[in-house]
Amino acid sequence: MSSPLPQADGKKRWYRHLGPWLLMAGPATVVAASLFTAWLAYTRQDDMVESDYYQAGESVNQTLKTNRYALQQHLAGQLQFTGQGAVSLDLVPCPDGHCPPSVTLALRHPAKHQFDQTIPLALDGDHHYVGHASLPPARRWYLTLGDNEHRWRIGAVWDTAKAGVTTSGATAPGIVTLHPLQSVSPEDD
Repeated sequence: MSSPLPQADGKKRWYRHLGPWLLMAGPATVVAASLFTAWLAYTRQDDMVESDYYQAGESVNQTLKTNRYALQQHLAGQLQFTGQGAVSLDLVPCPDGHCPPSVTLALRHPAKHQFDQTIPLALDGDHHYVGHASLPPARRWYLTLGDNEHRWRIGAVWDTAKAGVTTSGATAPGIVTLHPLQSVSPEDD
């Protein structure tokens, strides 16, 4: 093996100087940060984006139609959550003068879709419905109530902290007044 030959004029080679390495450090840091950011974006995808946005967009007109029908019928409801997970609803008046045998309550979390629930409520007397829900810990819920034929829909935004309710069931029941919605989301009303 031969040893590297020293340069004839006594100057050091480029890679033995600090300047070129400092100049390359900036772009190298940017490349590393870009790769890290791409990894973060891929592994922590946001679940708030609708996967089938076209279908969701087409359903807006149908949703607004159900809202108008509920408004014409003057529908309203008192929804009560008890500490044991029981859900009761008083729907007054019933649409078209008769109460459907069952209705569906949708609980939507504003940001975490894994907390979303659909709760069937069965008729348990005149204008009174009952069901059961296990509420995960959350401060805010979007509530929508509708019939199974999707003819009407009422809803509200429920802030459990303002209502004095903990979703673990340790405190007093929460009462929510449901009303006809003016838009697609209860948050916009």
